[in-house]
Amino acid sequence: MADNRHNRDEAYTLQTPDDHRRYYDQWAQTYEDDFIEAEGYAYSARIALIARRLRPGFKARIADIGCGTGVVGRELRMQGFRGPIDGLDISEGMLKKAGEAGIYDQLHCTDLTDPGSFPETRYQFLISTGAFTMGHLGPDTLEKVFGLASRGAFALIGINAVFFEKDGFGAAFKEWEAAGRITPPVWFDTAIYYDLEPIKTHSRIARIAAFTIT
Repeated sequence: MADNRHNRDEAYTLQTPDDHRRYYDQWAQTYEDDFIEAEGYAYSARIALIARRLRPGFKARIADIGCGTGVVGRELRMQGFRGPIDGLDISEGMLKKAGEAGIYDQLHCTDLTDPGSFPETRYQFLISTGAFTMGHLGPDTLEKVFGLASRGAFALIGINAVFFEKDGFGAAFKEWEAAGRITPPVWFDTAIYYDLEPIKTHSRIARIAAFTIT
């Protein structure tokens, strides 16, 4: 039975890294039943399809940023990605759950607002769905995440469409492009859930940016 104390709408009210750490540690064991299955979460499957379309046969190391219980990692494996994938998340509980499937090569407890917590590994492919979905992490945090990339790394970053403009992501991407930090992004808009009809929050649509970090 779903734990009604943990749900999507309540998760949107969380503010600080510690809030997210505690909440997702508590939710980890039932997260996939309560949310992924119960809510018809489509985002991970759709970003993995985009990844296959843009980088078929990619075998260098991938960072799954905000990996949660490992749904994106599983979808990448299903789409034929056979190279190493590392999972990064702020919640030890989520990382423990992600580790049970044997998908990831390494798992790192990482606060994206604190580069001091980043692993020393540098990645050739950064992918993220949930990290920039709830409005608690803005463009300044995404810019820090670029520090995980090796020169010329490919990035596929999803951002909640509402927060994309509200929190200044659109302007930030233009600045990064003008400064030569990234190549001009290719944009994909995708529904986060299979069935949008019952979704009443601002979490319906994601804007996914595909670009190279120069």
